[in-house]
Amino acid sequence: MNIKQICSQVSATIERLEVEILLSHVLNKPRVYLYSHPEEPLTSEQCDQFNQLIKRREQGEPLVYITGKTEFYGLAFDITPDVLVPRPETELLIDYILDNLKVKTASVLELGTGSGIIAITLAKYRPDWNITATDISAGALTIAKRNSHFHDAKTIRWIESDWYSNIKVEKYDLIISNPPYIAKDDPHLRDLSYEPHGALISGHEGLDAIKKIIKGATGYLVQEGEIVLEHGYNQAEAVQNCLHEHGFKDIKTLDDLNHQPRVTIATHP
Repeated sequence: MNIKQICSQVSATIERLEVEILLSHVLNKPRVYLYSHPEEPLTSEQCDQFNQLIKRREQGEPLVYITGKTEFYGLAFDITPDVLVPRPETELLIDYILDNLKVKTASVLELGTGSGIIAITLAKYRPDWNITATDISAGALTIAKRNSHFHDAKTIRWIESDWYSNIKVEKYDLIISNPPYIAKDDPHLRDLSYEPHGALISGHEGLDAIKKIIKGATGYLVQEGEIVLEHGYNQAEAVQNCLHEHGFKDIKTLDDLNHQPRVTIATHP
């Protein structure tokens, strides 16, 4: 069986793009290779491997976990089930920081780094910044460090910590977090069964982690330092209220590409 034939026989339940990504993964070739070599035969081992990957995708396993790779902000990252699948919405957070914090040097704290995509992306674009990135999961930090090594992001300090618990009391210009923000009984969790629920669920309303981060931030931000938080589409008002209660000012929320309120920013007075 050749490339063209095996692609045409795949179940209609899987998008053509995903089929091509999986076959490219099996062949260890770029997708364009499939179009330039449609008559190339596959070995029986390659056919078996491809069919196994297709079955995993049909069962609902995220494509990123199957290939172990993804792209974020134009950069390649390793991803495993120890960390969440990166979402395009998070690029909004990066856009805001790069567009608005233009100082040459800055001290940055990221809480709940997961695969490290935020910290590493910032380190690539702002190599003079000093970045501290934390996660409670040792497995997540292993992936983050691997990605950091691949991108030669040497300005990042990695710390295993439950939010601020292992962070020395020092001041930062910026605190960032894309924390768990899904309510424990949210029906969408059924579609996220392959992802680590500890990185998704945060109490009855999905706000437990965000509240802890906001409360603790006042002791770690410099005067006029900023906090930037990603949150659920229906949580902007609650996040803004919590920031106001803890004395933050200049509170604003940005919409994502789907016109949903997604990232809230505030300044420490």
